[in-house]
Amino acid sequence: MPDQTTTAADDQHHDHAERVERARRAAIDTLTSAARLRRPDGRPLDFAELVAAVLASGAANVGGVDQPSTGRTRRRARPLPGVLSGRDAAWHADGGRPEERPP
Repeated sequence: MPDQTTTAADDQHHDHAERVERARRAAIDTLTSAARLRRPDGRPLDFAELVAAVLASGAANVGGVDQPSTGRTRRRARPLPGVLSGRDAAWHADGGRPEERPP
């Protein structure tokens, strides 16, 4: 007999975890393919430059690094957080980002 003890919150958590894992795998596959690219002369692609540009573009698509933006859905506008809004402030090294450090 199946376990009937799961809740809607459990289902939502599981669905979210699956979406995050699919996104993680897709990003790894895409970045791995990009890392294997070569320039026309055979030299390796500047992978760090590519990743920096991709991350900057992704951040811009959701409103920047810190600032939320408004994403449009078919029904209504909804806020989209900046890419760092989900991080705990404790990740800042040595007093945070330069603009956040005391003078």
